Amino acid sequence: MSGLNIGKIISQIIRMLTPKAGHRAARSHKSKGSGNASNRWVKKATPQTKRDMGGKCEHRGCGEKRLSHLEFAHVNETPISRTGPRGRKEKLADVHAHPDDYKLKCKKHHVSDPDTASHDANMREKGARD
Repeated sequence: MSGLNIGKIISQIIRMLTPKAGHRAARSHKSKGSGNASNRWVKKATPQTKRDMGGKCEHRGCGEKRLSHLEFAHVNETPISRTGPRGRKEKLADVHAHPDDYKLKCKKHHVSDPDTASHDANMREKGARD
């Protein structure tokens, strides 16, 4: 009889010490804070980079100055443009590494400008062939 009680006690202790499925210690992925520093850097550095590049659309006659409407448009191929999908952090790092290969364009002119639109179309076509 006493052996049965010890077994119950041991199993209760094991259950108390074993983390549950949703418990923090049982999670194998990175902690929640690890990606936040990168996101904060991108959110802070992107507007500053846009200001450093002139802070307005480079399309002749446009001059859009709202930073939220401006995008980094490829003019020349860079190592990251050949690799396909990328995140905001990688794109911003590429803009810093190759500033002469990018122009600042508003959303409207990023698509319609022959310099950037033809480059973007060439990249999509190349991706479809691969």
